[in-house]
Amino acid sequence: MPAIALAWKTNHRPVKISLTREEEFISTTLRHASSITLKTGVKKDGTIVSRYAKVFFDTGAYADRGPTVLGKAAYGCVGPYKIPHVKVEASCVYTNKAVAGAYRGYGNPQVCWAYESQMDIIAKKLGIDPLEIRLKNIVDEGYITPTEKQEAHAVGLGECLIKSVEDIYQKKEEISKENIKVGTGIACGYKISRTPSGCNAFVKMNSDAGADIFVSSAEMGQGVNTVFAQIVAEELTIPFDNIKVLPADTDITPFFPASTSSRTTFFLGNAVKNAAQDIKEQLFKLAKGILKVDKEDLVLEQGQFFVKDDPVKKIKIIDIMKKTYPGGISMLGRGTYYHYKLQDIPSHVKLKIPPTYVWMYGAQGIKLEVDTETGRIKILKVSAATDTGKTINPVTSEGQSEGGVLHAIANAMFEEVIFDDWGKILNPSLLDYKIPSALDMPEINSILVESPHREGPYGAKGIGEIVVVPTAAAIANAIYDAVGVRIKDLPITPDKVLRALKNKEKFV
Repeated sequence: MPAIALAWKTNHRPVKISLTREEEFISTTLRHASSITLKTGVKKDGTIVSRYAKVFFDTGAYADRGPTVLGKAAYGCVGPYKIPHVKVEASCVYTNKAVAGAYRGYGNPQVCWAYESQMDIIAKKLGIDPLEIRLKNIVDEGYITPTEKQEAHAVGLGECLIKSVEDIYQKKEEISKENIKVGTGIACGYKISRTPSGCNAFVKMNSDAGADIFVSSAEMGQGVNTVFAQIVAEELTIPFDNIKVLPADTDITPFFPASTSSRTTFFLGNAVKNAAQDIKEQLFKLAKGILKVDKEDLVLEQGQFFVKDDPVKKIKIIDIMKKTYPGGISMLGRGTYYHYKLQDIPSHVKLKIPPTYVWMYGAQGIKLEVDTETGRIKILKVSAATDTGKTINPVTSEGQSEGGVLHAIANAMFEEVIFDDWGKILNPSLLDYKIPSALDMPEINSILVESPHREGPYGAKGIGEIVVVPTAAAIANAIYDAVGVRIKDLPITPDKVLRALKNKEKFV
């Protein structure tokens, strides 16, 4: 914002803000620190009947995105479970610390850390297997949620749980040292996604039968530009290599709210698909005129139109463009996507947008070693199963999963901003603020589960944030399985584990 204000005041001259590492720590937003208390009512057979959650989020000196992050966390407190009676009290608290804001997972990793740790505590007290109690209570297709009375749809969570557990137990680790204990843990979670406004896309068909895609999303390494090109290639049956996604420039590219909330493939992907279909409709009209048949008699395959009853009678898209626009004029397709239908809403009714339209689900199994002499934790394997709706690009989806898992491990075991009593950051450098390196990357098996969404492009949903939600709780559950101590605050560091082990010995 300061750069924008300065550029505006200086007649739109370019402005660059350069921060030192310490300034970057102090001036940019953090993930919200939280304190979460859960009370869950459970029958002897493991059926969950009620949950009360009390949540505090430390938003720092300014609210920034704090209220909306807290809102998502409040919905997320229920967990992906069928709980008929729910009460949540959630507060965003001002402190004298650095500002907290939007961060991958948007409040859901914090609450999942609480409810999935508690699920294992409940299972232990009741003598029920952790997988069994989860499968008994998870939401399924058509379940009406207690929050806003929404219908759960495209729920692949059960399959995610089963596959992650099956994978994590495939290989038994051989232990050669008495002080090394191995444990396994599971956790599952969900993440909601919404966009309060619609989104738009343009597709331009060029005279060489290639296409350009105009969108205002940001490619941040998540591979969404590849997905858009695949969608257009699928709709127009033209080579993927002939399609370009142009850099976003809001002077010419159409509206899109933001590349956040794991919304880009679902919402903007639909707009891109609709724009490509607009092009296709225009091509069908031209092709039927050239081939002198009805539209219903035509089929589009491999970049050319065929007459169904006379396949020899055909014409390529590039030839349609040359015949229609010999000077090289392009064809424009426009696509818009709203997840609600404006024409179905009476003019006197105030539009109420639900808290979500897309539910993303995932489960993870963790296998790790705990050194009882040092408290050191070594993650051996992560089985990350994610419900993608429909996987448009398996390679980029697996990349999202692997990157997200390491990101979540960093949150669970490494990263911690330390403050003094006055709110001053005591470790504003990468020397003291620990982040994982490539050497800390465990074996990760990314399992893609498909439970198609009726509104997603080809059934697809986003996966960028759900992969970071269950990891920390799965790690804590695996530590308990290994050495019988329950860590309840993050990050899980060797000194906390060692301290818990020593305290455990006092009461044995």
